[in-house]
Amino acid sequence: MPIYPLALLIASVGVALAERARPWRPEQKALRRWLWSDLLHLVFNGHFLGLLIAGTAALYVLPPLDAWLMEQGLLAPLYRNAAASWPLWVQIPVALVVVDFVQWCVHNALHRVPWLWSWHKVHHSVVDGEMDWIVSFRFQWTEVVLYKAVLYLPLMWFGFAGEALLFHAVFGTIIGHLNHANLHITWGPLRYVLNGPAMHIWHHDYDAEGAGKNFGIIFSTWDWLFGTAYMPDHPPRKLGYPGVEEVPHDFFGQTVWQLGSWVPALGRHHLAMGVLGVAALAGAFLLQRPPTPETPMLGEQAAASQPAARRGAGVEHAASPEEATANLARFGAEAKAAGLRHPEWSVSAREVAAALGSPRLVLLDVRPADRVEAGRIPSAQPIDRGDYSHGQPAPGVSRPVADLEAMLRARGVRADSVVVVYGDGGPEPYRLWW
Repeated sequence: MPIYPLALLIASVGVALAERARPWRPEQKALRRWLWSDLLHLVFNGHFLGLLIAGTAALYVLPPLDAWLMEQGLLAPLYRNAAASWPLWVQIPVALVVVDFVQWCVHNALHRVPWLWSWHKVHHSVVDGEMDWIVSFRFQWTEVVLYKAVLYLPLMWFGFAGEALLFHAVFGTIIGHLNHANLHITWGPLRYVLNGPAMHIWHHDYDAEGAGKNFGIIFSTWDWLFGTAYMPDHPPRKLGYPGVEEVPHDFFGQTVWQLGSWVPALGRHHLAMGVLGVAALAGAFLLQRPPTPETPMLGEQAAASQPAARRGAGVEHAASPEEATANLARFGAEAKAAGLRHPEWSVSAREVAAALGSPRLVLLDVRPADRVEAGRIPSAQPIDRGDYSHGQPAPGVSRPVADLEAMLRARGVRADSVVVVYGDGGPEPYRLWW
């Protein structure tokens, strides 16, 4: 089981049990009418939405964006990976502070910019009797897209390790659950550092008294520093906002609820909104799925690590063999920019295209013979699995080193060669490389 979903489950169960043990508002029901909707928000926003955004961005957003940045000479300056060499114990607190401050700025904008506020209304549809741990994930997908888009550049610049970002996600989930929990936690002196339920509940104040306050996600420090902190010693009179009735109660309707403001007749029928929500989610799922290779290698399934197609990315070609050889030095730059741990072992299609014609470049095509015959990269040498492995003592065992060296020499590989192995989605490139 992936680490984050497991951490999400543990945090959710832990805070829910704490609410039952010592509720701040004892009269509030645990099993309320629309709890199922918030449970769907928890599952979808806590896991599946991230996959949908990542898949769609990898296929349709990042390739043309990275290509444009490269054309403008901005790719390398932006992908600084400034934090990549820092020890993890330094990356974790810096990532917490950087990401949380960006999120505080976005949250502030969600309340101050009218069209952004219409996205944020779903989260503020929490009314009396609903403020508990699980509503921390009640928000519309458009908010997440905005947060991810704004975070893209700072995360590019710093290049934090995945472990640092995972720590932020887990710790942020715990604090988010607590912020909305039916618990009376003030944190004492730590209130000036950490957000908490006694402070965050005023962010959901129906009246103007606490409106426009307490934008902190994890840290309350930003609100105290910039004068947006508000923390009386009593809870607000009422939760929600004037006009909260306009937002549908169910998860599916909330997914597309802005359509109701654009088409008032549709907005009056929450069931129809729900049906549209189901259709929109199904469309998003289909949109983010990468294209399946036409012919899986030797009948095997496409590798799970098959790279996403980089649509819309332009390529450049060298004007001379000397220029092509010079371009070999750029191999791995895009892999480094993408945050791969060992970028020296990866190369992009654009980088290969710019090096075609170099006498040092050797391309090895490990696709099936019919695919190779249908068309291959210029100068690529076809290789079959039988050229580098055999069936004794078990299928797929590598041939002896001397045989492999002879096979590579026969295809033009020399001591100073740069060898690129490529396939069409199956495991063969990794077999030969290994």
